[in-house]
Amino acid sequence: MGGCKIVSNHEVKNGALLTLHLKVPKQVTAITIRAAAVQWILELEFGVEFLEMQGPERDRLEQFLATQVDIAP
Repeated sequence: MGGCKIVSNHEVKNGALLTLHLKVPKQVTAITIRAAAVQWILELEFGVEFLEMQGPERDRLEQFLATQVDIAP
């Protein structure tokens, strides 16, 4: 719930602030993370921490993650 790893060929800088749109299966619209900070970079991967997300978006992400295997509450 607090962040994710992204695989991308777009160059980012550590500490950069991003807005993310997460497309997840069985949901028509993407989940929007208004602010996420780049925490680490490793070749074509980088990790972000979610800083700002609206309540309904948080609920949608929580519902999606609850359907995944081995996700702790």
